[in-house]
Amino acid sequence: MSVLLDWLSVTIPWGHYEGESSFGGKRFSASLEDTMGLASAASYTADGTGGHRWEFEEGESTGNVQARRRGSVYIILASGLALQALRSSEMLSDYLSLLGSGPHRVTRLDAALDVPKDAPPLLAALYRRGRSGALGLTRKRATCTGYLEPD
Repeated sequence: MSVLLDWLSVTIPWGHYEGESSFGGKRFSASLEDTMGLASAASYTADGTGGHRWEFEEGESTGNVQARRRGSVYIILASGLALQALRSSEMLSDYLSLLGSGPHRVTRLDAALDVPKDAPPLLAALYRRGRSGALGLTRKRATCTGYLEPD
């Protein structure tokens, strides 16, 4: 069993995006373009407003990495399929190192864990805990205190 990163959203200050990163002394934006360009399956498009999009195709599915400005921050979003493509091309570590090379905030992180268990008992346990008030789903920060197991 392994945990898979299924979505990652990061915001960075606009000044850092256009300034030099600690990743080879280049502008962060140029370093991101270089890193994504090395992921062999990526096709690139620019949206004309300073936004960037790299797409990865696998069969009928498409994943992408998007980078765009919103106010005083730059938002970088990566789907699960794009992260898998970066992992396959051995560029995931470089991508994550680049994101962590300066001030940033992880705004969304989805992780998946495949377990060899039937889903209905797990969903029933989740429903019972939710109805009893023992489980709360909010946008507030949460600390992981345990794992859900069927009763």
